[in-house]
Amino acid sequence: MIGKQKIGKTFTPLLNYLFSKEGASLIGGNMVGENVRELAAEFLFSKQLNQGVEKPVYHAVLSVPSGEYIPDAKWRAIALDYLEGMGFDKNLFAIIRHTDRDHDHIHIA
Repeated sequence: MIGKQKIGKTFTPLLNYLFSKEGASLIGGNMVGENVRELAAEFLFSKQLNQGVEKPVYHAVLSVPSGEYIPDAKWRAIALDYLEGMGFDKNLFAIIRHTDRDHDHIHIA
């Protein structure tokens, strides 16, 4: 498993990127929203409750080597374990799967 992490200031550009890829799908999370606009609104509402955080956007990518495939349910479990290990399991998050590369991967926002 390979992981990458980034932090940022605004949610909408990240969500636009995540949902713009052909075959992108929301496979999990703890939010009500199902699209960019709805998820961005939820993230923004949460950010407004803690205005002291300068970079509230966390973006992780988890991937497996080319040729390996993980079902959605297993990706959700992996993402939850990852978030718990990072101490982010109490934060809002969305899990978006991408199929645009030859390696299976998810994004966690």
